[in-house]
Amino acid sequence: MVVIEREPPANSALCNLARAALRSAIAEWQAAKARHRHSERAEELGRLVHDAAEQVLLSFNDLEVCLVEHRVDEFKRAATGALIPNFGLPDGFAARRTMREEARMQAIAAKAAHEDLIVELSQAESVMRLARRRVADAAVDVLVAEGAKQAAALTAAWNEVWRQYDRIRALANCRLSLAEGTVPVTLPQDIVVLMQSFAELDDRDFAEGCNNAADDAGNVWCCWFESLLTDAEAEATFDGIAVGDNAASPVDDRPVAATAELIV
Repeated sequence: MVVIEREPPANSALCNLARAALRSAIAEWQAAKARHRHSERAEELGRLVHDAAEQVLLSFNDLEVCLVEHRVDEFKRAATGALIPNFGLPDGFAARRTMREEARMQAIAAKAAHEDLIVELSQAESVMRLARRRVADAAVDVLVAEGAKQAAALTAAWNEVWRQYDRIRALANCRLSLAEGTVPVTLPQDIVVLMQSFAELDDRDFAEGCNNAADDAGNVWCCWFESLLTDAEAEATFDGIAVGDNAASPVDDRPVAATAELIV
């Protein structure tokens, strides 16, 4: 199992950029929705105007019928011996015909305007849908950026797991000796079981088969052992991090009558 060592990406910056893009996309979507609402109201008003114009035009549908009826009445009167009519237009007929023509032109204009508003509404709907999709894409980018942030944290945690494993493994493999003989390092059973579980997962490859991290950890354990023989407050440092009950105390490296050897 290869430990991934890499420079942590600027995940916070990526998240900030993704958030900024999302805020911009939401603002565009809100503007598109406002334009769509305006287009909806304009289309509705245009439809009402068109309907009203059509109703006015329909009110003149009886104009020609009235003219025919007027002519029929005149012929009937002539047939009974009345004076021959002059076949002129009925009173107000010319004015109503002019009004009908105006109503027809207004209806045509209202219809054209309404059709333009329908096109604008359709375009506004397309823009709003596109803006909404951009919001969704930007929201996904925020999730992905956060996922990358979590992945970086997971990678760091995973690497730390193996650093901890190497340290404990190095302690288990240390051979600590005094002039009187060897001092065994016996780990609690639960730790032994845990280490065995991790050993089954450990398929890391090391250059020339040498795990430098474990070797360095073993040397720290051995030096710490030697220091503790004369100083109960002695501390050790792994990877620049002090450990022990008193992290502020330096490791006492005074010579002692004991030796410690790392079993490779």
